[in-house]
Amino acid sequence: MTFISPTFLIFFGVLCFLHFFMEGKGRRWLLLVASFIFIGSFNVVSLFAVIFFSTFNFVTGLWLAKRQSEFLFLGALFINCLAIILT
Repeated sequence: MTFISPTFLIFFGVLCFLHFFMEGKGRRWLLLVASFIFIGSFNVVSLFAVIFFSTFNFVTGLWLAKRQSEFLFLGALFINCLAIILT
């Protein structure tokens, strides 16, 4: 699915329609799932990488909010940078 394909236009139209009528946290979940569908339409391996790093960074952010650890921050930063370099 590319940005200029008819499939994307339909996908985007349905997404905008649903987003307009949803409220609260439902919008966030809708956009998260829609982004996963969009990324997964290109490559399933990329989808797993995005899901893994999204979860990793979310959990790390929750830990950092509780314990402001420089070691944890630098470790997470190193892992993210390493993933970018190896890609």
